[in-house]
Amino acid sequence: MSETFKLVAELRAKAGKGASRAIRREDRVPAVIYGAGEAATTIHIEEKILMRQLHTGHFMNAIVELELDGAIIRTLPRDVPDAGLSPTLSAQILDHIKRDDPAGAK
Repeated sequence: MSETFKLVAELRAKAGKGASRAIRREDRVPAVIYGAGEAATTIHIEEKILMRQLHTGHFMNAIVELELDGAIIRTLPRDVPDAGLSPTLSAQILDHIKRDDPAGAK
C-alpha cells in the first residue's frame, strides 16, 4: 500500500510571475491543481514542509491529500519545475484525482 502525504494549502488570489515571486519571498511554493473536469486551481504550500516530503524519495509516486479551505483534495504530483541555480522550488504541479477515476489513465 502506498503512503499518502498530507499538506495544507491556501488559495492564491493572483496568478502570474509577479504574484508567484511574492509568494516565494514568503517561503511558500506556488502550485497549480489540474484535472477532474474542473478549472485549474492556483494554490500555495509551505516550502519547508513540501521540501521535507519531496526528499523522502517517493513523494512523486504517492497520493497527496491537500487540505484546502476545509476540504480534502486528492492529488498526484505531476511536476516540480527546476528553479535553476536557486536551492528553492519554483513551483509544484498536481493532478486532481477522484476516487472513481483510475489514476493515471488517459
